[in-house]
Amino acid sequence: MGGWEAASTHRDFAGREPQSWGESLQFYRHAQINRPFADDQYKKPPRVTRYEISRKEAEYNPITQTWRDVEREQAARRRDAEDTLRAQNRAKDRQLDFERSSHDVLTQERKRAGLLDPQAAMGLTFPVKQREQRLAHPMDSMVPYNIISGLSVEEHHWAPPDQRPRPAPPREDTKLRSITQRP
Repeated sequence: MGGWEAASTHRDFAGREPQSWGESLQFYRHAQINRPFADDQYKKPPRVTRYEISRKEAEYNPITQTWRDVEREQAARRRDAEDTLRAQNRAKDRQLDFERSSHDVLTQERKRAGLLDPQAAMGLTFPVKQREQRLAHPMDSMVPYNIISGLSVEEHHWAPPDQRPRPAPPREDTKLRSITQRP
C-alpha cells in the first residue's frame, strides 16, 4: 500500500478518500509525518532487569519449601493447616456416613456422639445415608467352590450363611457333547 491508500487507513482520515490530486498529496504527507495510531499504543513495555527477576526468585525457597517473608510463610502455613483439617473432617464425615460399626473398636465409644446438630436441636431431621451391606464381589474366584478346601461356597465361606454367594446353576448348553461338535 502506498500513496493515499496508506493514508486513508490513518486515524485522522477515518477511511475517507481524497477528492482531488492535491488532497491525495496532503493525505500522503500527513501519513508520513504523523503516526497512524494513538501515542499510547507505541509505549514501550516496562523494562525488566535480571535483578528484579532474581528478587522474585528469591521470595520462595524451593529446597525448604518456605517463603522468605515471615508473614507470608505464616499465612501459607495457616491456610495449609485449615485446608488439611477441612479435608480430614470431610473424609471422616464421609467415613461415618457409610461406617458399618457405630462404636470405636478400641475404646468402645460411640463414633457419632459429639456436638448436637443445630438442625436436630430445632427438630429438623434428615434421613441418614446407610450403605447396603453387600459383598464387593459376589464370588472371590470364578469357581463355585473354595479353592483351598475344595468345598462348595455354600458350605465353606467366610460370610454368614445368609450372605454367602449362591453359585449359578450349570448351563446345559455349555457341556461339550463331542470333540467335533461345539455347543
